[in-house]
Amino acid sequence: MLALDRKGRLKDPYLALLAARAYGCPWAGMALIESAVTRGDTEDGAIWLDHPPALHLPEQYGKASMLVLHALLLHDGLEVGSVDRALDQPTPVGLLAALERADLVEQREGRWRCSRTGYPEIRRILADASFPVDAL
Repeated sequence: MLALDRKGRLKDPYLALLAARAYGCPWAGMALIESAVTRGDTEDGAIWLDHPPALHLPEQYGKASMLVLHALLLHDGLEVGSVDRALDQPTPVGLLAALERADLVEQREGRWRCSRTGYPEIRRILADASFPVDAL
C-alpha cells in the first residue's frame, strides 16, 4: 500500500528515486525492483523492497571497461569471442568476467550484453566520461 500526502503525492520517494535511477526506462526500473526484492521470513509471506545494490565499474581495467561497455551498447550486445574484433584491439584478460561479477554485463544466448540492472549505471558511467550516449 502506498501512502499519499495531502497533495496526492507519494509520501515515500522510493519510486521516484527508482525511476530516476532507471532514467525513466520502464524495463530497467522493473529489473531494479526485482533486484531489490527480499522476502520476509514471516508467516504472511511479506515482500520487502530495499534499495537496489549499487553497481561499480571494476577499477583495475580503467578505460578498457568503458570501451567494452560502449561497444555492447552500440551493438546491442556482441557474440562471445567478437568483442576484440568490435574494439579492434584485444580485450584485457579477465575484463568481461569482472564486468559480469559487477553485474554490469551478462551472457545470454551466446552474446555478451549489458545487464538489465546495469544498464542505467552503464549509461551514467559513459556519460560522465564524455562518451556519446543518446538522449532518453
